[in-house]
Amino acid sequence: MLRHGFRIPAGWEALEVFPRYPAKAWNPDTAALWAENDLLAAALQRNLREEHFKALDPMAAARRSMAKILSDFEKLLDGDEEPLHQYIKRNPAILSPTHHRVWSKLSLGRRATDFIFREPSGEYLLVELESPLRPLFRADGQQREELTHAIDQIIDWRRYIEDNLRTVQNELGLDGISINPSCLIVIGRSSSVSDEGRRKLVAIQNSMPKMRIMTYDDLLSNARSSAENLLGPLWNPEPNSEVFVLRSE
Repeated sequence: MLRHGFRIPAGWEALEVFPRYPAKAWNPDTAALWAENDLLAAALQRNLREEHFKALDPMAAARRSMAKILSDFEKLLDGDEEPLHQYIKRNPAILSPTHHRVWSKLSLGRRATDFIFREPSGEYLLVELESPLRPLFRADGQQREELTHAIDQIIDWRRYIEDNLRTVQNELGLDGISINPSCLIVIGRSSSVSDEGRRKLVAIQNSMPKMRIMTYDDLLSNARSSAENLLGPLWNPEPNSEVFVLRSE
């Protein structure tokens, strides 16, 4: 169901006609009270109407909020890495919609992670963000330095955890982390990756179990799918429109 608010243009040609008011009913002493009652009645009527729509679709507000978060995130994809990092820090559900806890810029040895997520299952996800402006492969098909650097980061993190497992678990607070946690690299845009490049990414990931490489477009698509699985379709046709999803029992 769609609800759309709009403003009717009014100007000097607009004329509002009221019925004649009986002068004997007018009492200046109670005018303020009447006006207050009218305003309260209008507010009550609006609140009852809003409660009716909320009852039809309890997820509507959360869906609108997530739609805006993803829309604003998409607008940042033509810029540098740091604004994206700060935005994800404020909205970590973009990377992990079900996380139990998140750390930003936590150092593992001499190299800091962009994010570490702990899922409700106790599993950990280590995240390396690279710039969305960086292509993953050169014109000759070889991977670029930025992708190589990101993969080296993953290797260094895992090696540090393996060599310092007790320190990582007890002093850094990553209780229960394994020596081979899941890792995610987010880099570049999908438009820069050819079909051959996609096949190479699959081969790279197969050589390093529990590591994924995604573009920012892939991340946005995954975040949208995860949100829609939880909340329903993130469809917003116009800024002043609201969509309510009526679910059958």
